[in-house]
Amino acid sequence: MARRPKPWFRKARGAWFVTVEGIQHNLGADKKEAFERFYQLMRQPQRRVVSSQALVAVVDAFLDWVKINRSADTFEWYRYRLQRFCQRYPDLRTTDLKPFHVQQWVDSYPDLGRTSRRNYLRSVKRCCKWAVQQGYLSANPVEHLEVPTADRSPHGKVVVGPRNP
Repeated sequence: MARRPKPWFRKARGAWFVTVEGIQHNLGADKKEAFERFYQLMRQPQRRVVSSQALVAVVDAFLDWVKINRSADTFEWYRYRLQRFCQRYPDLRTTDLKPFHVQQWVDSYPDLGRTSRRNYLRSVKRCCKWAVQQGYLSANPVEHLEVPTADRSPHGKVVVGPRNP
């Protein structure tokens, strides 16, 4: 895992520097201004090269996004399910992903209840929907995958996972 970027002072050049995504940036000589530039640089979206061919890479990019933009519980909810999916199909390419892959994966857990089956299916569908929205995929290969309704709890409430944004 890459280190978190942190500015440092280079005496020989009399300036502050930071390395982000393998690129070194000169932040200037004044410490206060250098840290302002650093914060400004860190607020900019990072360009990431993700092979849309490897489904695992797209899932990793999605989880990175969830970790930043959603709660820790939501991240863990997606991570647990998507990690299991990727373990089932570690070499699957996005161009080869079909609804039957997801359905067979869920069916491989015979002890799952209806709501858990729903949540497993939803996790993959949401990841693929996000990948289309972000431009990683040109079309959602599991868009038409049917997802069962959730079970009702004894209190009459529908039991589901985290809300989709």
